[in-house]
Amino acid sequence: MPLQIFQITFPGTALDPQRFFLQVTGASIVLAATDELDLNGATTQFSNDAGTSPVTVPVVAPNGYYNFYVNGVMQEAGAYTVNADNTITFNVAATFTVGTILILEAVEVSAT
Repeated sequence: MPLQIFQITFPGTALDPQRFFLQVTGASIVLAATDELDLNGATTQFSNDAGTSPVTVPVVAPNGYYNFYVNGVMQEAGAYTVNADNTITFNVAATFTVGTILILEAVEVSAT
C-alpha cells in the first residue's frame, strides 16, 4: 500500500468584541428586579470604544455572549439579560451609585 499523507486542518475562531461604557453621574441609578436600563437613555447614555453615542448593541446569538461589569467586576450571567432594543433587563435589584463604572461587552464568535 502506498504511503498517503493527510493534511489535518484545525478550525479556528475569531472573536469580535465590542464594549460599551457608562460612568454614573448626577444621581444613583436604582433598579428593581425586572427593571430595564436603557443604554441610550437621557441619563444613562453609554458610549462605545470610540467614545461615540448613541450605541447599537449587536445581537450575538447563537455563537456569542455578553459580559456585564460593575466597577470592573464581572456579574453573573443570570443577573441580567441583554435585549435587542439596546436595553439590559436586570433579574435582581441593583443600585449603581455616582461614580460607578458600568461596562457591557458583546463578543461575537465566528469560524475562520
